[in-house]
Amino acid sequence: MKALLVFPPCWHPIMPHMALPSLAAYLRARGMEVVQRDLNIEVYDAILSRRYLAPILRRLEREDRKGRAIHGMPKAQAELVAWALSAGPALVAQVDQAKRTVRSPAFYQARQGSKALFTLVDALRLASVPHYPSTLNLTGYDSPYPPDSSEAILAAVRDREHNVFYHLLESTFVPQIAREEPDVVGISLTSSRQVI
Repeated sequence: MKALLVFPPCWHPIMPHMALPSLAAYLRARGMEVVQRDLNIEVYDAILSRRYLAPILRRLEREDRKGRAIHGMPKAQAELVAWALSAGPALVAQVDQAKRTVRSPAFYQARQGSKALFTLVDALRLASVPHYPSTLNLTGYDSPYPPDSSEAILAAVRDREHNVFYHLLESTFVPQIAREEPDVVGISLTSSRQVI
């Protein structure tokens, strides 16, 4: 029997949860084939990249040139788009280096580490812009849907516009999981923010 164990987004990326590694070790010791996927870190890794953020910025810039970037938006959303247009080019240029810094000993140098961390925080804010009012940050995910109602959860997972993860999961991670052909998929939730 083959089990695929998934830890979904969003959990703080620097604090891996030990539930799945513990379960995987237990199952392997009993002869089961186990594949683990930390989709939390994989999703953060994909989103915090020039490859992911550059198309978001280009789309905002196209809309801005056409005069539609903030047309008819609520004030908070218009301010977020204006910030993204201003700060976006530098964030796109710096995000990959910031991620490398956070993963290196340089992170422990006060100036380098804090600059890299703030770049990643702002990069997640940029990634959230197309999905307003949803927001993704280093400590979790805030959706306009409450995670304590089955009806709301089903609506949230089908919402292509406001679900930050929808396209990334659909295009990349779900097909990868399907190719594994597991007999069973286990999903570990440690926070209500992971439900959607």
